[in-house]
Formats: sequence, structure tokens, C-alpha cells
Amino acid sequence: ISWSPIVLVSLAAAWLCALVSLNFGRRPYRLILSVTLIAAGTQTLLGMLTGDMTWLLPVGIPVAASAGLLAAGVVVLARRAVKIGGNLAGWVLFALSILSVIIDVLVSARLNGNWRPAWSIIVVSTLIPVAVLLLYLHFRPTGQKRLRRYFHV
Repeated sequence: ISWSPIVLVSLAAAWLCALVSLNFGRRPYRLILSVTLIAAGTQTLLGMLTGDMTWLLPVGIPVAASAGLLAAGVVVLARRAVKIGGNLAGWVLFALSILSVIIDVLVSARLNGNWRPAWSIIVVSTLIPVAVLLLYLHFRPTGQKRLRRYFHV
């Protein structure tokens, strides 16, 4: 029975995220803010249930806030874009690579006092080339639309 409140809090957070996305579907900034606040509230409740809130301020809240800010940045870029295509996927991959570095640095600083990234270097080294390729294919100067010609297939 000790694990059931944790499951209930997680399910309530999932339901809240679903309801918020139905309510703010056309308002992305409100949606991002709401989901970020739900994530922070869920982390706080889980910390209270487990009796350990020491990780909340150094790791939990900054990760949730970083994810919200990066999502808002992607929305800003998408709204400014004339045409959406591979550019959106590229921006999302860039945001995910930045978020992975933030998570890695905050968790490693919390666990062993080391502020250097470790595993996120591998994540970044795989996401960045794909993001750059997608952005290049979207913004390339030629008017070629066919990928077969571009890749000589």
C-alpha cells in the first residue's frame, strides 16, 4: 500500500496534463506553462510522499523549468517560420540535446558534486548531426525538392 499514493499522484498528473492539453490546445504558451506547473507540483507531491525533498530545488524544479523554456523556444521558432517541415524536427532535436545536458549536469552535481556532463555528450553527438541535416535540408539554397537527386540515389 505504500506505493499506491505515488501511483495516484502520477495518474492525477497525467489526467491534468490531458485535460490541460484539451483546454489550451490552440494556446501553446498557456499549455506549456500549465504542464510545467503540473510537473513541478507533481514533483513536490512525490517528494512529500517519499519524505525526501532535498532533490526538488537543485534538480527537479530546474529541469521542469528548463523543459518549459525550451518548449516555448521551439514554439517561438515555429511561429516565426514561413514553412514548417524538417526545421521543426531539427529545432526539437536541438532542444532535446540542450535538455539532456541540463539534466546530466544537474544530476551529476547533485550526486557527486561534479558539474561536468558525462552521458549527455553521447546524446548530443547523435542528436546534433541529425538536427543539422534536417535544418540544412529545409533551408538549403537550391530549389531541389527531390531527396533522390540530392543523395544521388
